[in-house]
Amino acid sequence: MELDRRDIPSIHTIFSICSKAETETIGNYKSNIEFYKNQKYSYIPIPEKDEYYDVEQEELGEIKDEQYLKEDDHLYEGLKLLVEYSFILVDTQKDMRFTFPDGEKYGIDEIAEFDEERINEAKFPDIIRNILEGQRYYIATIADANKRSVNEMLYPVLAELENQFSTVIETHYEESENLFKYARPCTIGRWQKSQSKGVGVHIAEYMTLGEMKSIIEKQEELREDCGFSSRNQFKKNMSGVVNLRNKVMHANRTIVHEKEDLEQLLNRFERAHEVMTRLQE
Repeated sequence: MELDRRDIPSIHTIFSICSKAETETIGNYKSNIEFYKNQKYSYIPIPEKDEYYDVEQEELGEIKDEQYLKEDDHLYEGLKLLVEYSFILVDTQKDMRFTFPDGEKYGIDEIAEFDEERINEAKFPDIIRNILEGQRYYIATIADANKRSVNEMLYPVLAELENQFSTVIETHYEESENLFKYARPCTIGRWQKSQSKGVGVHIAEYMTLGEMKSIIEKQEELREDCGFSSRNQFKKNMSGVVNLRNKVMHANRTIVHEKEDLEQLLNRFERAHEVMTRLQE
């Protein structure tokens, strides 16, 4: 289930995981190959030809139109593309247009072909020059899927899912003691300790996502409250979600090593989002 970016509570854009891209021209890249090898670069974009040089494979490849993104494109959209492509490029000048005295609006690529006299005709020629001389392209590869911004996109959905599960369980089990047979000894111990201190909270608040998942999965009434009539359907949607939550909570761990890992991560995230959405309906 692919999500709509508007459904994801994240302030992060794809730009948040990008780094400056070293770009080349088709006529110059060969003379710099050894430098890129020594710097352990993987891909060298050649935007003027919509191509790139694969340093490891020692060959040119094509950059597809969909690999070019804007600064404000959603992080989720960029991650989906990294499942399909080896890298994506953020073009910070992609939609820039400047109006000239002839009334026409020109893109930055067109303006780059203008001579100094023509550029001086623009209303803000110095701004145009700064843009032309500045860093235009930024790159993200599969390794960047381990950056903090990705965890910060995933966490709110998983946290809300835990909160909703807790509410469902509390609604059906007003007395915390009735859940002792399902809870881990350490969970019971933490709850009892809080009670001895006069903290009147339900034991569900001390349960892990895995504990709550197990309780809901086994009980038809609770599953139906989550929007699932079938145990298998609920189990399928929650498959791997607990594991994802545990990885996200340990931000120092590398989650993604290769494309298959990222595909699995996004699949679990999408299913967790679907369960959360059903609970909110």
